[in-house]
Amino acid sequence: NYIQCRLIRNKSVLSQTFYLEVEYSDNGESICLLMAEKQFKISGQSHYIISVISKYSDNFNSAELISDDLTGTRYVLNLLNEDKRQQLAVILYETNFLGTKGPRKIEVLLPKFNDQMQDFIEASDFDEYDSKEQSNCFIHLHNKPPSWNSYKSCYTLNFIGKDRAVIPSIKNFQMILKNEENVEQIVMEFGRMLDNEFSCDFRYPLSLIQAFAIALSALESRWFRE
Repeated sequence: NYIQCRLIRNKSVLSQTFYLEVEYSDNGESICLLMAEKQFKISGQSHYIISVISKYSDNFNSAELISDDLTGTRYVLNLLNEDKRQQLAVILYETNFLGTKGPRKIEVLLPKFNDQMQDFIEASDFDEYDSKEQSNCFIHLHNKPPSWNSYKSCYTLNFIGKDRAVIPSIKNFQMILKNEENVEQIVMEFGRMLDNEFSCDFRYPLSLIQAFAIALSALESRWFRE
């Protein structure tokens, strides 16, 4: 029930470009649908412009993924309409001021759209939100904590797709959603396959662009969240 994708990273000294390929056959055939270009800012904040690679791309408004702080612990995904930005996701990483190495803690907030398509959480409320009190405003996802593997001397995750993540990495993660019966369901898996190739598999309630944005944020290395 997962949409299986591969994220390809193309980086050089002056630029970084990322491609999301959707696999449509068992033998690994794929089609590239999304591209993201990372724009470097003097302030140190990250800014990605996401676009569709398709003959139908003229019908798609581009999107942006921005980190709103220097620590790289908060990201906002916006769809860029002609006159306004429509918020599609907020990605939060737990701050680690000591810089001690260990598993990351990630939360993702997805909007429950109303007729007005209004932003579901203001930037000023990031530090004060309560997932229970505001559950009517958004869908709340969090990553599954990895377990320590004493044999490999590293943290590991039990991926559903056994061949989808073959290289241990702090960037590997699984996102979890609790259903109406309070049962945890894995809705996204992201894992390193090669140095610059990663699996990115997801299902409802995530969309292609939301999963891509979460993966892009995970690829960044920030001292305050490692």
